[in-house]
Amino acid sequence: MSLITNGITPDVIRGMMPPYHLSTDLLEATLAALPAPPPDATAAWRQVRVARLMQEFATLMPANAAQARVVSQILIMRELADAVAARAHAPELTEVQMARVGRAGRRDWAGATGWRPGAGAPGTGAERGSCH
Repeated sequence: MSLITNGITPDVIRGMMPPYHLSTDLLEATLAALPAPPPDATAAWRQVRVARLMQEFATLMPANAAQARVVSQILIMRELADAVAARAHAPELTEVQMARVGRAGRRDWAGATGWRPGAGAPGTGAERGSCH
């Protein structure tokens, strides 16, 4: 079954949107906030990584600076979550070290999203002052 579009396709939407150019500052800040590549990473590996991240950025189609910042936060948090998960499951970690990794991940999430302790539990809506 096909979706009814009434002629409004992604191409039509793109045609109506003004062009948005990612600012160099946001691009540099996004790349700087990402976990460092492995120490033995080649230049080719780094280029492929940046190309993949830029493709993911473009896929989310930010239309203005505010949306680009949100996309940047999504990419940063996804990359940090992957790095933290990989590190948290390392066999040589003790339980105390695993807890530290979890706290570090929460701090990274708070930094990327602007959430502050005491503002409600992240992800519950309480951080926005809602009453659930």
